[in-house]
Amino acid sequence: LHSFPTRRSSDLSLLPLLFACTVNESTDALFLDGVGLNAVNVDVQAGDVSYRGGYSDLEMQVRSWGASTDEATADSREDGNSWGLDRQGDTAQAWARSLSWNAGTDLTLLGPTGLVSDWLLQNGDLEIRELSGDHYMEADSVLLFNVSGNLEVLAGDVEASLAPGAGDVIHIISEGPVDLELPWSRGYDLTVWGDPEAEMVIEEFGFGRVATSPGYFAGVSGDGEVRVIIETNSSVTIRAF
Repeated sequence: LHSFPTRRSSDLSLLPLLFACTVNESTDALFLDGVGLNAVNVDVQAGDVSYRGGYSDLEMQVRSWGASTDEATADSREDGNSWGLDRQGDTAQAWARSLSWNAGTDLTLLGPTGLVSDWLLQNGDLEIRELSGDHYMEADSVLLFNVSGNLEVLAGDVEASLAPGAGDVIHIISEGPVDLELPWSRGYDLTVWGDPEAEMVIEEFGFGRVATSPGYFAGVSGDGEVRVIIETNSSVTIRAF
């Protein structure tokens, strides 16, 4: 149950400090009409992605970069990046590809709050603010603020402040720490598998039934209207707000 994939993790933003290299960049911006838009799929090979809801249309801001010890190679690597934003029916498709591990494409998306979403980041961090719907996410690191709906996350580490509704299912699988905030006003059916030697801190949500053992917690509060499942090889913190 507790076997997790190994991810290649590298912070290329530190390259200039470590190797005195050159980073060449270019920028772009793409737009889609938000009328009738119900879903967004994002697939990025190398680069960080952020999303902020609260906008009527969808805008994708692009930062393309390539790094090397010489400017010509850095420029060539940046030229090997490609990206796009298009629409198929009610679904927006955002994507980016890189031909070199020393290059990448960071995306900032501004769009509607209510969207079904699918996020696949092969080598990068994901940050989402203000989004409701059903969501699937894969990234090195996931940071969420005011995200609601059914949620499935596979990540290296997770920090999330969520606003689930009745009947929502939250499933988080993480190699590293999980730090989760949930509203006190909901009832939860909570199951946590963690590292028996790592810290597990779970605030009191008014659990009526609890089962615990090293690296394990299960509890039900209220009518258990929100199902939460966490699996990690590290520490877990769950707080109420």
